[in-house]
Amino acid sequence: MQGEFIIRDMMVVFLVICILLLFAICVDYADTHRLKVRYYTIETNQPVRLKLCLLADLHGKECGRENERLIAAVEREKPDLIISAGDLMTAGNEMDAIVMKPALHLIQVLAAQYPVYAAHGNHEQKMLLIGEESGNDRMQRFEADLRERGAVLLRDEAAKEVPQGTEIFGLEIPLPVIKKEAGAQFTAEDIRERIGDADPERFSILIAHDPAQMKAYTDWGADLVLSGHVHGGIIRLPLIGGVVAPPFVLFPRYDAGLFTERKDAHETNMVISAGLGEHTLPFRFNNPRELAVITVKGK
Repeated sequence: MQGEFIIRDMMVVFLVICILLLFAICVDYADTHRLKVRYYTIETNQPVRLKLCLLADLHGKECGRENERLIAAVEREKPDLIISAGDLMTAGNEMDAIVMKPALHLIQVLAAQYPVYAAHGNHEQKMLLIGEESGNDRMQRFEADLRERGAVLLRDEAAKEVPQGTEIFGLEIPLPVIKKEAGAQFTAEDIRERIGDADPERFSILIAHDPAQMKAYTDWGADLVLSGHVHGGIIRLPLIGGVVAPPFVLFPRYDAGLFTERKDAHETNMVISAGLGEHTLPFRFNNPRELAVITVKGK
Protein backbone atom coordinates (compact mmCIF):
# COMPACT_ATOMS: atom_id res chain seq x y z
CA MET A 1 0.00 0.00 0.00
CA GLN A 2 2.78 2.43 0.93
CA GLY A 3 4.48 1.70 -2.40
CA GLU A 4 1.28 2.65 -4.25
CA PHE A 5 1.19 6.01 -2.42
CA ILE A 6 4.83 6.65 -3.35
CA ILE A 7 4.15 5.87 -7.01
CA ARG A 8 1.05 8.07 -6.98
CA ASP A 9 2.97 10.97 -5.40
CA MET A 10 5.76 10.60 -7.93
CA MET A 11 3.22 10.70 -10.76
CA VAL A 12 1.66 13.86 -9.30
CA VAL A 13 5.09 15.52 -9.04
CA PHE A 14 5.94 14.46 -12.58
CA LEU A 15 2.63 15.84 -13.85
CA VAL A 16 3.18 19.17 -12.08
CA ILE A 17 6.69 19.42 -13.54
CA CYS A 18 5.33 18.72 -17.03
CA ILE A 19 2.62 21.37 -16.63
CA LEU A 20 5.15 23.95 -15.41
CA LEU A 21 7.52 23.10 -18.25
CA LEU A 22 4.73 23.41 -20.80
CA PHE A 23 3.73 26.75 -19.27
CA ALA A 24 7.31 28.03 -19.47
CA ILE A 25 7.58 26.93 -23.12
CA CYS A 26 4.32 28.71 -23.97
CA VAL A 27 5.41 31.92 -22.21
CA ASP A 28 8.81 31.78 -23.88
CA TYR A 29 7.22 31.36 -27.32
CA ALA A 30 4.87 34.28 -26.66
CA ASP A 31 7.58 36.59 -25.30
CA THR A 32 10.03 35.85 -28.13
CA HIS A 33 7.33 36.58 -30.72
CA ARG A 34 5.44 39.40 -29.01
CA LEU A 35 6.41 43.07 -29.27
CA LYS A 36 5.46 45.36 -26.41
CA VAL A 37 5.62 49.14 -26.64
CA ARG A 38 6.61 50.79 -23.37
CA TYR A 39 6.35 54.52 -22.74
CA TYR A 40 8.60 56.75 -20.67
CA THR A 41 8.42 60.47 -19.91
CA ILE A 42 11.50 62.51 -19.02
CA GLU A 43 11.06 66.02 -17.63
CA THR A 44 13.88 68.53 -17.89
CA ASN A 45 14.55 72.20 -17.22
CA GLN A 46 16.16 72.44 -20.65
CA PRO A 47 14.04 74.10 -23.39
CA VAL A 48 13.63 70.95 -25.44
CA ARG A 49 10.66 68.80 -26.44
CA LEU A 50 11.06 65.65 -28.48
CA LYS A 51 9.85 62.09 -28.89
CA LEU A 52 12.18 59.24 -29.71
CA CYS A 53 12.08 55.49 -30.20
CA LEU A 54 14.80 53.32 -28.68
CA LEU A 55 15.90 50.13 -30.44
CA ALA A 56 18.38 47.77 -28.77
CA ASP A 57 19.69 44.22 -29.07
CA LEU A 58 18.04 43.19 -32.32
CA HIS A 59 20.65 40.42 -32.74
CA GLY A 60 19.65 39.78 -36.34
CA LYS A 61 16.08 38.83 -35.37
CA GLU A 62 12.80 39.92 -36.93
CA CYS A 63 9.49 41.03 -35.45
CA GLY A 64 7.27 39.91 -38.28
CA ARG A 65 8.46 39.35 -41.82
CA GLU A 66 11.29 41.81 -42.51
CA ASN A 67 10.49 43.41 -39.15
CA GLU A 68 7.18 44.69 -40.46
CA ARG A 69 5.54 44.67 -36.99
CA LEU A 70 8.41 46.65 -35.49
CA ILE A 71 8.40 49.15 -38.35
CA ALA A 72 4.63 49.58 -38.07
CA ALA A 73 4.92 50.16 -34.32
CA VAL A 74 7.53 52.88 -34.86
CA GLU A 75 5.46 54.53 -37.59
CA ARG A 76 2.42 54.70 -35.31
CA GLU A 77 4.46 56.69 -32.78
CA LYS A 78 5.69 59.28 -35.32
CA PRO A 79 8.94 59.97 -33.42
CA ASP A 80 11.25 62.93 -33.97
CA LEU A 81 14.22 60.58 -34.06
CA ILE A 82 15.30 56.99 -33.52
CA ILE A 83 18.17 55.71 -31.39
CA SER A 84 19.83 52.33 -31.92
CA ALA A 85 21.75 51.35 -28.77
CA GLY A 86 23.84 48.51 -30.20
CA ASP A 87 23.95 44.76 -30.86
CA LEU A 88 22.14 44.87 -34.17
CA MET A 89 23.64 41.45 -34.87
CA THR A 90 25.12 38.54 -32.91
CA ALA A 91 28.87 38.05 -32.96
CA GLY A 92 30.40 34.74 -33.92
CA ASN A 93 33.75 33.29 -34.89
CA GLU A 94 32.70 32.88 -38.53
CA MET A 95 32.46 36.39 -39.97
CA ASP A 96 30.64 35.33 -43.12
CA ALA A 97 27.94 33.57 -41.08
CA ILE A 98 26.87 36.73 -39.21
CA VAL A 99 23.27 37.69 -39.97
CA MET A 100 23.24 41.37 -40.94
CA LYS A 101 20.40 41.66 -43.46
CA PRO A 102 17.53 42.23 -40.93
CA ALA A 103 19.39 45.13 -39.30
CA LEU A 104 20.30 46.78 -42.59
CA HIS A 105 16.75 46.48 -43.95
CA LEU A 106 15.30 47.88 -40.72
CA ILE A 107 17.66 50.87 -40.69
CA GLN A 108 17.04 51.57 -44.37
CA VAL A 109 13.26 51.69 -43.94
CA LEU A 110 13.34 53.78 -40.76
CA ALA A 111 16.08 56.20 -41.88
CA ALA A 112 14.01 57.04 -44.95
CA GLN A 113 11.43 58.56 -42.58
CA TYR A 114 13.27 59.65 -39.42
CA PRO A 115 16.76 60.66 -38.28
CA VAL A 116 18.49 57.53 -36.96
CA TYR A 117 21.46 57.71 -34.58
CA ALA A 118 23.31 54.47 -33.80
CA ALA A 119 26.15 53.33 -31.55
CA HIS A 120 27.85 49.97 -31.28
CA GLY A 121 27.28 47.35 -28.59
CA ASN A 122 29.67 44.66 -27.44
CA HIS A 123 28.77 42.34 -30.32
CA GLU A 124 29.75 44.89 -32.99
CA GLN A 125 32.95 45.66 -31.07
CA LYS A 126 33.80 41.97 -30.86
CA MET A 127 33.27 41.52 -34.60
CA LEU A 128 35.49 44.51 -35.36
CA LEU A 129 38.29 42.95 -33.30
CA ILE A 130 37.87 39.57 -34.99
CA GLY A 131 37.90 41.30 -38.37
CA GLU A 132 41.11 43.16 -37.55
CA GLU A 133 42.81 39.96 -36.39
CA SER A 134 41.68 37.91 -39.40
CA GLY A 135 41.90 40.59 -42.07
CA ASN A 136 38.18 40.28 -42.80
CA ASP A 137 36.60 43.66 -43.60
CA ARG A 138 32.95 42.56 -43.38
CA MET A 139 32.27 44.71 -40.29
CA GLN A 140 33.77 47.75 -42.00
CA ARG A 141 31.45 47.09 -44.92
CA PHE A 142 28.54 46.74 -42.48
CA GLU A 143 29.36 50.13 -40.98
CA ALA A 144 29.52 51.65 -44.46
CA ASP A 145 26.19 50.03 -45.32
CA LEU A 146 24.58 51.51 -42.18
CA ARG A 147 25.75 54.98 -43.14
CA GLU A 148 24.73 54.48 -46.76
CA ARG A 149 21.22 53.56 -45.61
CA GLY A 150 20.96 56.79 -43.65
CA ALA A 151 22.09 56.01 -40.09
CA VAL A 152 24.37 58.40 -38.22
CA LEU A 153 26.87 55.96 -36.70
CA LEU A 154 28.55 57.44 -33.64
CA ARG A 155 31.77 55.81 -32.46
CA ASP A 156 32.98 57.75 -29.42
CA GLU A 157 31.78 60.99 -30.95
CA ALA A 158 28.97 63.53 -31.00
CA ALA A 159 26.49 63.94 -33.82
CA LYS A 160 26.93 67.08 -35.89
CA GLU A 161 23.28 67.62 -36.80
CA VAL A 162 20.82 67.22 -33.90
CA PRO A 163 17.46 68.65 -32.79
CA GLN A 164 17.72 72.18 -31.44
CA GLY A 165 18.79 72.36 -27.81
CA THR A 166 20.21 68.83 -27.71
CA GLU A 167 23.47 66.99 -28.17
CA ILE A 168 23.74 63.27 -28.99
CA PHE A 169 26.80 61.16 -28.21
CA GLY A 170 27.64 57.57 -29.09
CA LEU A 171 29.93 55.90 -26.53
CA GLU A 172 31.76 52.60 -26.83
CA ILE A 173 32.47 50.97 -23.49
CA PRO A 174 35.66 48.85 -23.55
CA LEU A 175 34.96 45.13 -23.84
CA PRO A 176 36.92 44.22 -20.66
CA VAL A 177 34.61 46.57 -18.73
CA ILE A 178 31.46 45.07 -20.26
CA LYS A 179 32.78 41.56 -19.55
CA LYS A 180 33.58 42.64 -15.96
CA GLU A 181 37.14 41.41 -16.20
CA ALA A 182 39.25 41.76 -13.07
CA GLY A 183 40.64 45.27 -12.68
CA ALA A 184 38.58 46.76 -15.52
CA GLN A 185 37.11 50.10 -14.49
CA PHE A 186 35.24 52.87 -16.26
CA THR A 187 34.83 56.39 -14.92
CA ALA A 188 33.58 59.81 -15.97
CA GLU A 189 37.16 60.72 -16.83
CA ASP A 190 37.32 57.79 -19.26
CA ILE A 191 34.18 59.15 -20.92
CA ARG A 192 35.70 62.65 -21.18
CA GLU A 193 38.81 61.23 -22.82
CA ARG A 194 36.61 59.59 -25.44
CA ILE A 195 33.90 62.16 -26.20
CA GLY A 196 34.72 65.32 -24.26
CA ASP A 197 32.38 67.10 -21.84
CA ALA A 198 28.61 67.44 -21.84
CA ASP A 199 27.32 70.96 -22.47
CA PRO A 200 25.29 72.02 -19.41
CA GLU A 201 23.31 74.43 -21.60
CA ARG A 202 22.02 71.63 -23.84
CA PHE A 203 20.07 68.41 -23.21
CA SER A 204 22.67 65.68 -23.57
CA ILE A 205 21.64 62.24 -24.86
CA LEU A 206 24.24 59.53 -24.35
CA ILE A 207 23.93 56.25 -26.27
CA ALA A 208 25.79 53.73 -24.12
CA HIS A 209 25.14 50.01 -24.52
CA ASP A 210 26.09 48.84 -21.02
CA PRO A 211 23.78 50.15 -18.26
CA ALA A 212 26.03 48.87 -15.46
CA GLN A 213 28.21 51.98 -15.86
CA MET A 214 25.45 54.30 -14.64
CA LYS A 215 27.66 55.99 -12.03
CA ALA A 216 30.16 57.03 -14.69
CA TYR A 217 27.37 58.38 -16.91
CA THR A 218 25.93 60.37 -14.00
CA ASP A 219 29.31 61.74 -12.93
CA TRP A 220 29.98 62.75 -16.55
CA GLY A 221 26.75 64.78 -16.61
CA ALA A 222 24.44 62.99 -19.06
CA ASP A 223 20.82 64.09 -18.99
CA LEU A 224 19.46 60.96 -20.70
CA VAL A 225 21.26 57.64 -21.17
CA LEU A 226 19.85 55.12 -23.65
CA SER A 227 20.99 51.55 -23.11
CA GLY A 228 20.26 47.84 -23.56
CA HIS A 229 22.58 44.81 -23.27
CA VAL A 230 20.79 43.10 -20.36
CA HIS A 231 17.77 41.81 -22.35
CA GLY A 232 15.56 42.74 -19.41
CA GLY A 233 17.23 40.10 -17.26
CA ILE A 234 15.92 37.33 -19.59
CA ILE A 235 13.59 36.00 -16.86
CA ARG A 236 11.55 38.62 -15.00
CA LEU A 237 9.97 37.82 -11.65
CA PRO A 238 7.24 39.91 -9.96
CA LEU A 239 8.62 42.33 -7.33
CA ILE A 240 12.18 41.22 -8.15
CA GLY A 241 12.80 42.07 -11.80
CA GLY A 242 15.43 40.55 -14.06
CA VAL A 243 17.17 37.35 -12.99
CA VAL A 244 20.35 37.18 -15.07
CA ALA A 245 22.43 39.57 -17.16
CA PRO A 246 25.54 39.11 -19.29
CA PRO A 247 28.07 37.87 -18.33
CA PHE A 248 25.86 35.71 -16.08
CA VAL A 249 25.36 38.31 -13.36
CA LEU A 250 22.45 37.35 -11.13
CA PHE A 251 19.73 39.89 -10.30
CA PRO A 252 21.31 42.90 -12.03
CA ARG A 253 20.55 46.28 -10.46
CA TYR A 254 19.98 47.85 -13.89
CA ASP A 255 17.83 45.45 -15.89
CA ALA A 256 15.05 47.26 -17.81
CA GLY A 257 12.99 50.41 -17.54
CA LEU A 258 13.71 53.89 -16.18
CA PHE A 259 16.41 54.60 -13.58
CA THR A 260 17.32 57.96 -12.08
CA GLU A 261 20.53 58.96 -10.32
CA ARG A 262 21.69 62.34 -9.02
CA LYS A 263 25.00 64.05 -8.50
CA ASP A 264 24.69 67.31 -6.61
CA ALA A 265 21.84 69.19 -8.30
CA HIS A 266 22.10 67.32 -11.61
CA GLU A 267 19.77 64.45 -12.49
CA THR A 268 20.57 61.67 -14.95
CA ASN A 269 17.82 59.45 -16.30
CA MET A 270 18.58 56.13 -17.99
CA VAL A 271 16.14 54.10 -20.06
CA ILE A 272 17.14 50.47 -20.59
CA SER A 273 15.38 48.56 -23.35
CA ALA A 274 14.51 44.91 -22.71
CA GLY A 275 15.68 44.29 -26.27
CA LEU A 276 14.27 43.21 -29.61
CA GLY A 277 16.02 39.85 -30.01
CA GLU A 278 17.91 37.05 -28.32
CA HIS A 279 21.18 35.21 -28.73
CA THR A 280 22.91 32.10 -27.35
CA LEU A 281 19.97 31.29 -25.05
CA PRO A 282 16.83 32.15 -27.06
CA PHE A 283 14.63 32.38 -24.01
CA ARG A 284 12.39 35.01 -22.41
CA PHE A 285 9.99 34.66 -19.51
CA ASN A 286 7.56 37.40 -18.53
CA ASN A 287 9.80 39.62 -20.62
CA PRO A 288 8.56 40.33 -24.16
CA ARG A 289 10.59 42.09 -26.82
CA GLU A 290 10.38 45.84 -26.36
CA LEU A 291 10.14 49.05 -28.34
CA ALA A 292 10.78 51.92 -25.93
CA VAL A 293 9.11 55.25 -26.70
CA ILE A 294 10.52 58.20 -24.76
CA THR A 295 9.01 61.68 -24.58
CA VAL A 296 11.25 64.49 -23.33
CA LYS A 297 9.29 67.40 -21.91
CA GLY A 298 11.23 70.60 -21.39
CA LYS A 299 10.11 73.61 -19.40
